[in-house]
Parts: sequence; structure tokens; C-alpha cells
Amino acid sequence: MKIFICGTRRINEYYKDQKLPVEVLSELYDLIKNGEEIIIGDCPGFETLVQKKINDKQYRNVTVYVSRKRNWTFSNKGKWEEKHFAAPGTIGYRLSVEKDLHMAEDADRGIAIWDEESTNTYVKMVCLAMQNKPCKVFLLKKRKWIVINSLNDLKAYAGPPDEWTDEDKKTALDACGINDEISKYLISKNKISDYALIDVVCQAPVTLDEKLELLNSLAKKRNLKRKIIEAARQIKEKNGDWTYLMKEIRAIADNSSKESVSSYIRTAFKEIRKARDQIMKNVYDKVFYFFEEWYDTDSFMVKSEGIGLYRNSKTVFDHIKRENDYYDGEGWYRVEAWEPEDTPWKEIRYDYYIFDNKVYWFNKMIPKQWEGGTIYFSSERRFSSGLSDMNFSTPFKTGDIVLIDCRPFGPAFKAMILESRHQYDCCFPNILFRIPYTDKWRLTPLKHKRFFKDNESVNYTPILSPLYRLRRVAPEEMTEDDEKLQFLSDCLNGDEDKAEAVWKMWNKETEEDLDYETVKTFFE
Repeated sequence: MKIFICGTRRINEYYKDQKLPVEVLSELYDLIKNGEEIIIGDCPGFETLVQKKINDKQYRNVTVYVSRKRNWTFSNKGKWEEKHFAAPGTIGYRLSVEKDLHMAEDADRGIAIWDEESTNTYVKMVCLAMQNKPCKVFLLKKRKWIVINSLNDLKAYAGPPDEWTDEDKKTALDACGINDEISKYLISKNKISDYALIDVVCQAPVTLDEKLELLNSLAKKRNLKRKIIEAARQIKEKNGDWTYLMKEIRAIADNSSKESVSSYIRTAFKEIRKARDQIMKNVYDKVFYFFEEWYDTDSFMVKSEGIGLYRNSKTVFDHIKRENDYYDGEGWYRVEAWEPEDTPWKEIRYDYYIFDNKVYWFNKMIPKQWEGGTIYFSSERRFSSGLSDMNFSTPFKTGDIVLIDCRPFGPAFKAMILESRHQYDCCFPNILFRIPYTDKWRLTPLKHKRFFKDNESVNYTPILSPLYRLRRVAPEEMTEDDEKLQFLSDCLNGDEDKAEAVWKMWNKETEEDLDYETVKTFFE
């Protein structure tokens, strides 16, 4: 009889000494004593530990199933016979699924060691149950054996549906600081995709640690186990053909490993965690260049003052703490992390943005050749600094006066929503406002962040999207300085057609910033 042995890779989280539980060892030695044919994978963790124990007994009736082509085996402790199942061009879960399907098909029964979380182990048990093959399962948390004979036995371990509830989305949006009116609108109107929600978390004005916590919480809500058990149940009820489930699992695995929401979360989590670890660990193999930066409203450009060079990140944060007594709430710190031995400038570099003594954003900088030299460019902006425009709909209408707040990267100010009915891309809504600390007025898409007067040599847009703190301004918040903005709002009286006519006149006249008297003629 062929016995399929599988288990979670994370066994070391339950058994720090990397030893198999005595209950599992006893079962394994019984298989060897009875001369059973053992089939097992080559993955690190549990499978490698089992291989070692079998090899210690010099047992030969073993076949190792491998997810790659020949000469790419990760572990074959006893140099047993191998079967290879290469899946060219695949990564992640899809890479291993072909091997798993064939193991389940070849086996007569299974033995699984499971943490009640691992999706891979769960899918293998589903494959066995679909073929009416029993599987003896050792639950690591409860430290007991159970037997799975059918899909119904596995249903209790499937977990919740593979989707986010409205409450899950609201919790994430609230944690990122999205205005309550906007978050309720996005959820009730189904105006934010799962991918956009992840982008909101990644670029939010919260610390890297808080982002990791949010992403981890969202990731736990995605449940591939539920998706696969439901697919198996439907196929079982329809015709019970095992080959149909194989096709379904391959399709799910393809989606899981490429552009799925789960994969997108994993990529974001890895990028943020790697960046966080580079600066939060007090490492001594980095050089940190430390700058104090702010948007200068006199020269209308970002100013940067070099503070110094440090050999570890702790001294950077110590300096910031000493400066906190003098901090006025404007501006931010930027820290460049370099490899000190990287004289050819070929390694990845990180730029960090520190606010309130915590790291909120980062840029992953990639070296590229430029005009005969090497220069660093920002890479994978989705998960880092927010240099890419964020894009989701807002509930505000023509004439609404809203607060634009991208602090610490520029002063907060009031603006009026002009066109709002076409919010299918990042060019809407348009907003009209007086450029802070000037007498000029500007008409521009809200999400493009072209809010501040630019010095001729600088094209400055703030890192933080205005969508995070965007809110309607209450009547009692309006002051004498806002009378002109209020007048223009009253002229429109919520009429989208008038707003579109204003936009056409403005763009026909010029694309430059205008004085108030000229702007006023468009509305009158």
C-alpha cells in the first residue's frame, strides 16, 4: 500500500528543537515495520524531517516527488527514487501543485501533520478525500489524531468564505485614516476594489509596523481552503470526477500565484517587511545619510538640509528624539540607507520618510545607468512612498468645499469640487483653489496632487494622497479668507453642466494659474 505523507512547513513553530512529535514518530515507525511504500515531497520543514528519520532507519521503500526538473531536488536524504513534475514558467503555489496532485492520485491513503492553517496540506487532504482515500491527520495545536474520510469531514476546518466583509473593509479604511463619509460611501456603493484597498494600506499615513499588521489581518481573511473545498463539493455532487477537481485546483493555483488578491497582499507584505527590517534593526552594515526636509512656502520648493552620516539607525532615531522639543509639526526627515562597500553603486537602496519619530513611507531605489553614470530610480511605488496617484471615487459633488490635507508634505488648505460626475479614472474630480501663500488660483485633478506653486526647477507633488484626510468643510469652519471660494461655489449651485462649461473656458483660455478676477469671469 502506498502512503502519502505530508505536513506543514512551519512545524518548527510548534517544536523548536526541530524534532517530530513522538506520536508522529510512532506512526512513521509502524509504516516502516509493516514495509509500507512511502511517497513524500522534497520541501523544507516537515518533509525534510521525515526523510531524515526514514533514512536513519536505512529504509528503502520510498519515492520522493519533486516539483522541479531533474537535478533541482531540494531534499532527498536517502537518495531514493525520484519522480519529477516540472511546471515551466510557474512560481509560488502553482509550482508545487502538480507534484501534490500526482502524489494524491498515486497514494492509497495519507498521513498528514497539520497546524489547521496550512493551505497546501489542506488541499492535499481534499485531493485524497475527493478520491475516497482516508487520511490520518495529526493536529499540531491539539496534539491529537483524527481521521478524514470524506469532504464533509474537512468542511469544519475550511474556515470563513474567501472574501472580505464590509466590516473588514471599513476597519481597514478607518485604520488608515480615511474619512468616515468616504469609507461608508465606498463600501455601500461597492466603489473600492480589493486591490485598491491594499494600495490604501500600503500608502497610508501610518507606520510600517501598522501597515504590516493591517496586511496580515487582511491576508488571514482570504481563504483558499474554502474556495477549494467548495469547488470539490460541487464537483462531487455533479459527477464526482477526480480529473475535474485536478483542473479546478490548477486553475485556482494559477490565479493564486500570479495576480490574485492573496498574491498581491503577500508581495506588499514582503516589500514593506524587508524595508522595515533594514532600518529598524540596529545593523552595522549600512550607512545612513540623514536629512531634514520641508516644503518652503517662500521659495515654493522642497528644501533639504543634510544633518549627518550615521553608522547605524539607532543614532538616527536618537537624534530625532532630541529634536522633538523644537519640532513645529511641519516637515519630515528623510534617511538614505546605503551599502558602505557598494562602490560601483549596483545594490538596491532604500530612502525612508520619518514623521513623528516613526517610519511611515519608503522608496525602494534601483540603480540604473544614466548618461554614462549610475543613478537611482524609485521602483515598485505601489507598496512604498505613495508617489503614484491613488485612485478611488469620492462622494463629494460640484460646489462642495473640502479640506486638502497632505501634511507634513505641505500646508493644508480648502478647495472646491468642480467636476465630480465622471470618476472612472484619476483625472476626476477636478478641484479649484487658491494656491497656498499666493494670489493665484489653480484648476487641477484632485488625485494628481498638483497643489503647490512650483519653483521653475522643481516639479513638486506631495507624497501623501489627499484622499486619506479629504473631508467636507463644515459651514462654521469657513472664514473671511474663504469668501471668494464660497462665492464661486454659490455661482455653481451644484450644477454639473455649469461646472463643465467653466472647465472648458479655463482650458481654452490657458493651462496656467490665474488671478481671481479672471477666474470670476468664468463663473459669471
